[in-house]
Amino acid sequence: MDVREIAEVLAQARQWQAVATPAAQVSYEGKDHTETVTAQVDASGVLTSVTVRDRWSGRVEPGAVGDAIREAAATALAARYGFPPPAAGAAAVDWSAAFAASTATVPVTDDDVDQARTQVADVAARLERDSARLSVDDARDLYLSQLDTLLSTPIPSFDEATRHVLVGSPMQIELVFARSGLLVGCTVNVRWAASQSGNALTMRIGDLLTEHRDGRQAF
Repeated sequence: MDVREIAEVLAQARQWQAVATPAAQVSYEGKDHTETVTAQVDASGVLTSVTVRDRWSGRVEPGAVGDAIREAAATALAARYGFPPPAAGAAAVDWSAAFAASTATVPVTDDDVDQARTQVADVAARLERDSARLSVDDARDLYLSQLDTLLSTPIPSFDEATRHVLVGSPMQIELVFARSGLLVGCTVNVRWAASQSGNALTMRIGDLLTEHRDGRQAF
């Protein structure tokens, strides 16, 4: 690994940090393609509100309400992180892939190169100090393995392997969240939804979002 490769690693780390840092804007809004559902996320990407139009049944079938909620939430999240909006009707978004793609082609700046050179100089000095207890090859391999770990480790909050949090009931609505607060699933009971007004759906979802928020604050 040469200085340029180290600089690329540093550039990717810088981009990860930018993605993980809460945005300056307080909230971001998104709608599904039928404009039946409006969702808002906060500066950290956590879903904070969902509003369903009162006369929703003329726009969306009861069986598609869950997808409309997910699409609206995904559109809001895309606005927060500057990703392209999801395709019309696309409820499921692979956020791990989206976040990974955001660092796949990060431009390397002069500062990244300067930092890489500084790190190389520091390592050279460390190798000289450690020569009494480590061979040069061993010390170099240890350092390179640390850089490789940095390159291959995603932000834990966006790791798909993390345990999900479920709120709600299959008899009405179930919302599934990643531990980071991202909405990753929404199931709506078709028979129940068909008997609900948009205001009733909005209020029930609001209750579930409050339950989820209170649960996050407890940990």
